[in-house]
Amino acid sequence: MYTPEELEKIKRVLDVFKEFIRQGSDFDIAYSEKVGYLLLEGGRNLGGFIPEPIPSAEYLCLRMFDKIADAYQNQYGYPETRWNIPEKEKEEVLKQIQRYSIQLPEYQYLEEKVFRHSIIDSDMIECE
Repeated sequence: MYTPEELEKIKRVLDVFKEFIRQGSDFDIAYSEKVGYLLLEGGRNLGGFIPEPIPSAEYLCLRMFDKIADAYQNQYGYPETRWNIPEKEKEEVLKQIQRYSIQLPEYQYLEEKVFRHSIIDSDMIECE
């Protein structure tokens, strides 16, 4: 499932985002001894949660950055797609993300991926 090193990295990312995850109403993180960590998306308003395997700390961090951007978009209701938002809104989203990424400097390079058409690179989701 995870190497000991990767498991420690995942736990570190979870610790940094602990409060953000706790406050999230449309997602959660769960652990299964059979499949590892899962991002649960959906919530009660959508009839339940859909599990998404978390293959790495890098992937988890990127998905949390994505959730921050989603929360900003939902709060302020900008209709533009994220990869085409005005620079001012992009800067605001980055400020929110950087509250966390400053604690995870090894993942700061992921900040800009939140504004791409597809945030997930195929090599990030490969599982061993």
